[in-house]
Amino acid sequence: MINRLKAVIYDTSGQERFRSIPKGYIRKGDGIVVVYDITDRESFDSMTYWISEVDCLREDKPPIIILGNKSDLEDQRDISYKEGKEFADSFGAFFTETTIKDQGTIGKSSFPHIVRYTFDHSPPTL
Repeated sequence: MINRLKAVIYDTSGQERFRSIPKGYIRKGDGIVVVYDITDRESFDSMTYWISEVDCLREDKPPIIILGNKSDLEDQRDISYKEGKEFADSFGAFFTETTIKDQGTIGKSSFPHIVRYTFDHSPPTL
């Protein structure tokens, strides 16, 4: 038997003007991926807001994946791998870093792990 998963990704870019849109997606999602830019402290700091939204909107605690993006910009890094990992661990979230520059998409490196983690850790559905 072949198991297939369907992933629907909503990218709201974390911008203030989109803050009302993701609430519907958070309520329905089997997993939540929060992405930050490893070269941008403000991007990293905004994750607390998004994770608190998940806590407020979901009682069943879907899996959360924290993804540090732009790992190709090591020389411009503002958030260390350790800091990102410790932040994720404090919420019981899966953590990884990636770059789309060398791969064209997140798909080749992180995406299969994100989908598998979500599938393995999603709350049961009726």
